[in-house]
Amino acid sequence: MSDVRQILTSDDNDAYAFVGKRDGQCYVSFRGTSDLAGWLTDLESYNLAMLENMSGQGIPCSDYGSECRVGKGFMDNYNSISAFIRGNLTAIGCLPPMGVTVTGHSLGAAEAGIAMYDLFQRGYKIKPTFTFGQPRVGDQAWADAFARDLGANTSYRITYHKDPVVHLPFLHSQGNEEHHGFVHLSTEVFYIGTVAGGPEICDGSGEDPECSDRFKDFPLMLLACLWDVSKCDHLKYMTAVKTIPMDGSSCTDGGGRGGLVDIVV
Repeated sequence: MSDVRQILTSDDNDAYAFVGKRDGQCYVSFRGTSDLAGWLTDLESYNLAMLENMSGQGIPCSDYGSECRVGKGFMDNYNSISAFIRGNLTAIGCLPPMGVTVTGHSLGAAEAGIAMYDLFQRGYKIKPTFTFGQPRVGDQAWADAFARDLGANTSYRITYHKDPVVHLPFLHSQGNEEHHGFVHLSTEVFYIGTVAGGPEICDGSGEDPECSDRFKDFPLMLLACLWDVSKCDHLKYMTAVKTIPMDGSSCTDGGGRGGLVDIVV
């Protein structure tokens, strides 16, 4: 990678991203949360998952008259660094209508989904990409607008075994209307074992009962991650291709590494 810039936030919200180039291609990557246990608890209790109108946050999005809504926590995190992501893409020569690949894990995967749509609206071409352990980001209008405008095969959601995050926020919330309507983006690619075992390409509905939705024991999946985060399936993506856990502590500030510029916002 070249021209890599690390974008931090002074807000206490865990927003953290990189922009950079590889072989002349432009990339944006969002880090997952550095406090998985706390974030899981908040997300499960809906402290982070109130639905919010994207258009009201400066990203025009609607589907046949229905405004797109995404999780408020995801939207707030993205908004805290979005201007700096765009500014630093410009600074390294990544300008519309150039192509850009956007990826992320966990909370970062949710932010990546919003970023794809935002950058698309600003004239970038969004290249096919993969996210890892993405929660349900928004409502049906959001999912339909994303598939219509960016293409159903632009974003592939990689899911792994008993990762509890991909089951959140829940499809329904016991009668609280503020939380109804969260759905997944369409294209899921499910791994039940290591990379060597190969993936299952799911049915495109976003909720294929033969993929990650085959696991119904959410309380046990959540408890396993809260009891010992190091053994949580949410951090075990792409084994054995990689050897580090996919947690926030694995991303350092890059001190002393050539070509890495810190952008603190």
